[in-house]
Amino acid sequence: MVFSKSITFDDEEIGRAVVSAHPDVARGTDETLFIEKLRAGEAVAFETLIDRYSGDIYALLFRLTENPEGIDEAEDAVRNLQQTIGTPPQLASPARLDEIGAATRRLEQALDPAAPSPFTAALKGAQGTIDELQKEIEETYRVPLAG
Repeated sequence: MVFSKSITFDDEEIGRAVVSAHPDVARGTDETLFIEKLRAGEAVAFETLIDRYSGDIYALLFRLTENPEGIDEAEDAVRNLQQTIGTPPQLASPARLDEIGAATRRLEQALDPAAPSPFTAALKGAQGTIDELQKEIEETYRVPLAG
């Protein structure tokens, strides 16, 4: 169906129409009842709300989070860490472990610049164990040289 006649209103006529309209006309009686049921805490109304708007809410949240701030830096840090680790097996030299530690720290900083390094915290926590192991090895396996 096509309508060919147009109707125009001046500002005064539009103002009178808006002021004289009942709120239900603008929102719709069904919508008003729906909101009242939601306010009353009716479970069916809540389920209807979820059914009606969850897709729109999901789409909005996806658009907001699909490229969050800092994601490019984090992805670059992951790629750098993958390149640094390489394909195993490789010799775990001190220099190589330092490279891996530095690449890991870059990733940690990209994910949360304010957070301390869990890698460093783990190493500090392990220092006591390393000292005990070193002491045990020295006491158990050290033998005097015959002279």
